[in-house]
Amino acid sequence: MELETSPAGGQQPPAYGQQQPVPGQPAYGGYPGYQPYGYAAPTSQTSPLAIASLVVSIIGLPAMFFCAFLPVVSIVGLVLGVVALNQLKSNGQQGRGLALGGIWVGAIGTVLGLGGFLIFIIASAMGSN
Repeated sequence: MELETSPAGGQQPPAYGQQQPVPGQPAYGGYPGYQPYGYAAPTSQTSPLAIASLVVSIIGLPAMFFCAFLPVVSIVGLVLGVVALNQLKSNGQQGRGLALGGIWVGAIGTVLGLGGFLIFIIASAMGSN
C-alpha cells in the first residue's frame, strides 16, 4: 500500500474507501450507461423543420390577405410539416406536435385561401357582366 504525504510532511494511509489507481489501467469512471449525480441526461433535439413548419403556416394566414388570397405561404408550411413528420419517424428527434400543428394550420390556411380566391374570381366575373 502506497502512503500519501500530508502537508505537515508525514505520511498517512489513504482515506477509507478510496482506491488507488492501478498503473496501466484506466481510472474508474462509474457504472456504464448511467449519468453521474448532478448531470442531466442527454435530451433529444427538437426538429428545426417542424418548428419552421408551424412558424411558416402561422405566417401564411395573414399573408394570404396581402397576396389576393393566394395561399402560397400556407402551402409551403403544409409541405414542411409533412416532410418534418416523415423525418421524425426515421430519426430520434422531437417535434411531432409542432409538425402536426404546422400541417393543420397550413391546411386550414390553404382551404381558406383557395375559398377566398374562388370567391374573388366569381365576384369579379359577375361584376364584369
